[in-house]
This record gives sequence, C-alpha cells and structure tokens, in this order.
Amino acid sequence: MAVKITRYGTMLVAIIAILLLFLPWYSHHLQQRSLRQAEMGFQAEALHTAGKAAAYNPLSVDALFVIAGARQRLGRVQEARRALERATELEPQNYETWKQLAIYERDYWDEPELARQHFQQAVSLNPHDKQLCMEAGLEAEC
Repeated sequence: MAVKITRYGTMLVAIIAILLLFLPWYSHHLQQRSLRQAEMGFQAEALHTAGKAAAYNPLSVDALFVIAGARQRLGRVQEARRALERATELEPQNYETWKQLAIYERDYWDEPELARQHFQQAVSLNPHDKQLCMEAGLEAEC
C-alpha cells in the first residue's frame, strides 16, 4: 500500500510541477491575446482575457498593466487605477510599476502632482535610465 501511495504521490508532484511551469507561460500568452483584442477594438473581450491572465498568474504586474489599459479604454477609471496601485503593492521596488501609474496619472487622469511624485519614485529606483528621466521630465536630476 505504501508503494502505491508513493508512486501516486510522485506522479502528483510531477503533474503539479509541470502545471507550475506552464501557468506563467499561459498567462503571458493570454496577455498578448488581450493586447491583440484591444488593438482590434474588442475592449470587453480584452478585459476578460486579461482577467484570465491575472488569474493564472496573480503575481504578474504585466497582467495588471494589461487589465488597467483595458479598464481605462472602457471608461472604468477607478478600476484601472486600482489595478495599477495593486501592481505597485505587489512590486514596490519595481520602477516600471511606478512609471506606469505615473503615465496614467499624467496622460489620462489629469493628476500632474501625483504623476510627478510617482515618476520621482520610479527614477529613485532606476536613476541611470535616461529614457525614464526624460519621460518623467527629470533630466536635470539624473
């Protein structure tokens, strides 16, 4: 009996390992599909697909970026903001999360002061990125 349990246990561990390797790839695939749907004008479908991508990889900030874009295009501004804020919570040391939040605040939500603060946070995390400094309007500080 113990041999059968061990054999099945080993098979179960192998299956779980394969799934864990597959899920991030599948999440990325869904993110790309969502972006294509958005480009074709299918915003509701893009949001649904992006939501599935996040469900398969809940720690992916890229999936949250795609969700934010889809929600923004659907006029669901507060939900877009929450997705970007969630990205900064998941990866507070990732300059890209702060940069994305700042871009939306500056370009879509007319919140220049918040955008400036969040751009400064992004630059503080990645001070040698000249493109980021230019995007943030902080060339003199870099």
